[in-house]
Amino acid sequence: MLEPLLHALPTAVLVVAGSAQLRFLNHAARVLMKSPHVPLFVERGIVSSSQRETKRALHRLIHAAVTGKSGGALRVRLPTTEAHRHTPEARHGVCVLVSPLAHSRTSPPEAENLALLLVSSDSHSQLLSTATLRALYGFTATEARLAQAIAQGQTTEEYANARGVSLATVRTQLASLRAKTGTRRQVELVALLHKTPAVFG
Repeated sequence: MLEPLLHALPTAVLVVAGSAQLRFLNHAARVLMKSPHVPLFVERGIVSSSQRETKRALHRLIHAAVTGKSGGALRVRLPTTEAHRHTPEARHGVCVLVSPLAHSRTSPPEAENLALLLVSSDSHSQLLSTATLRALYGFTATEARLAQAIAQGQTTEEYANARGVSLATVRTQLASLRAKTGTRRQVELVALLHKTPAVFG
């Protein structure tokens, strides 16, 4: 019932079980995974990457999501070469959002735990507007900048170092972002930012 809707989405959607075992991918994901500019692929039923560190980071996020912990976001970049440097994926990379997939009330007790992966060109994140974020969610200018950063896959530690502020300050700002958007976890906040069309256009 849900599959036709997922196949109609322009965003690449994958559903995986433990050890990154693929359970579903929509049409957009099939197209994206075939692109030579995206170092993500499915091999023997396992979602993987040609980049060792990316593979490790992705599998850590999937494991965390499948075991009931929070997921997260991962930015995947390719070394730019003359052959593909003009594609959005090569210039900006792709952003992979990993989130736990909750069971429905009718799910049997033995139903396996799953994780949802949303993959999109990171070029979209370059279009984030602080003015739009402030208008939509009532963020302050500082909060809007943090929202931009985490939507692009930046960690709170990286953001704190880049802005020259303490991690405690960033965590306080992040708590304010969650409160203003009604989200409980960072992965939910990132998901909200990524699925808000006004943010990207």
